Amino acid sequence: MKIEKIHESLLVEDLESFERNHNITFPKDYRDFLIEYNGGYPDPGNYKISEELGDSILNIFYGIGSMYDNLEKSLIFLMKY
Repeated sequence: MKIEKIHESLLVEDLESFERNHNITFPKDYRDFLIEYNGGYPDPGNYKISEELGDSILNIFYGIGSMYDNLEKSLIFLMKY
């Protein structure tokens, strides 16, 4: 899979601050992904899960920062429910 990088780079310090502020710790692989790409569009965005489940679509990986779709907004939304 290729990732189309669409956001500004993420510094380790910013990632650590985000984790502290939200009392979470991301797995190492996800931390590495955020530092390298800070979200983006997957290419291809259509994946076959299995014969039984069929296809699924993934449009975007959220990043950390001031972009429109970001992890912080998603966390706040999820915490409401």
